[in-house]
Order: sequence, then structure tokens, then C-alpha cells
Amino acid sequence: MVQDDHRWLLTTGRFSDFLICCEDFVDLNVHKLILSLHSDYFAQRFQDESVKGSNACIISLDVEARDMNILLDFFYRGTTPWKRPDDMFSLARLWILADKLKVTNAKIDIEEHVKSKLEQFDKKWLIADEDMLNLVFSHKACAESGLGYVVGEAAWTVLANPKIPKDTELVKKLSQEHNNLANMMLFWSSHYMRSCEQYTGNVWRNAKGQGVRDNLISEKMTKPSDIMTRYETFI
Repeated sequence: MVQDDHRWLLTTGRFSDFLICCEDFVDLNVHKLILSLHSDYFAQRFQDESVKGSNACIISLDVEARDMNILLDFFYRGTTPWKRPDDMFSLARLWILADKLKVTNAKIDIEEHVKSKLEQFDKKWLIADEDMLNLVFSHKACAESGLGYVVGEAAWTVLANPKIPKDTELVKKLSQEHNNLANMMLFWSSHYMRSCEQYTGNVWRNAKGQGVRDNLISEKMTKPSDIMTRYETFI
């Protein structure tokens, strides 16, 4: 099966009609059409400029080029897999950037990936990262997103199962510093205990069997954007 891959446009800068200036003084040559197809932020900006009769070809963003390049890979990947990082801190940074630039489908991709990544019981301890937890639960939109609920569920599991004491203590400490994290773990605790009153033994494993985790997280996941439907009107 032939796959479309438009990364060559990004790496060569050919046919570029727009420049993104990053906070670390790196300039990225991009294409308005591709940005508009994936980002409501850019689509609205270019539309507003068109109405005003402006034809700006440069924008400065308070974002590091490293993060912007990863998000741009999502834009230019075509039908090939997105080359995104896999560590929890980078994924959280990327979600926040996608939220800022209103790249809904990238947020969904990250949420689905992390949901799967943290599904197995032993993988819950991947959230024992102070920088990542601080980032997620100090950002209101992220804390209340599908990503926040996935991370919060894993944090509750680490707190309730102190097999690695230092990780449990980290989650406990940060829950005292971030109300969003404390409230999230209270949410999961109440739902798990309510659904498993008739069971004994490991609460998480019983609840998982009932699909409690997946059902609750599905309600909180970012909903698909209709942004790509605009493309259909162009062809």
C-alpha cells in the first residue's frame, strides 16, 4: 500500500509561504495550507488576515523549535506514523502545545497513546516523574483532559499500591501541592471503590475487569475535530 509522506516539504522548505520564529531563535519554513488543515489556531489566524487584506508571512511563537518540529511532523506525516517521543514528560509538553495551537487530532493521538501505554498494572509506575506530574496538574486544561484522567488514574494506583515506596511518596507529596492531582485521585478512588464493593482483593484489577477505567476515560477524551472536513471543500 502506497503511503503519502509530505515531510520533504518541511525538510527542504520548498514552496514555503510562511515562517515560524521560535523562542530559541530557530526559524521554520512552513506552508499555510498544511498548517490550516490541522490547526484551528492557524486556520483562524490566516482567515482573519485574509479578511483584513493582510498577507503576513511570519509569526513568532513562545515555543521551542524542538517541540514545534515534533508537532509539525504530525502535520506533514501524511498517512505515515507520527514520529513523536514516547516519554511521559515530552508527551505532556506536546499535548499542551497542541492544545495551545488547537491541534485537536494530535491531542487525541497523545491521549489514546498514553491510555494504552498505562493500561497494564505494572506500567502505572511510569507516571512517577515529578516534572511530568507538575506539568500536567499545574495546567488546568491538561489536568481536566483525557490525558489528565489517564495520568491521574495511574497516580492513584501508585498511591494505593506502595510496592515502590519512593514513587508512592512522590505522588503523595505532589498531591499535597496540586489540588488538581488530589481531586483526580479522589475521583478515581470513589469510582473504583463504588464499583467494587462486592469484591475482595485488588481493587484495581476487579475494576479493570468491569471496564471502569476505559469507560470513565472515554467520557473525558478530547472529541474529534471537523477541521479536516474543510479540505473537502477545496478539492
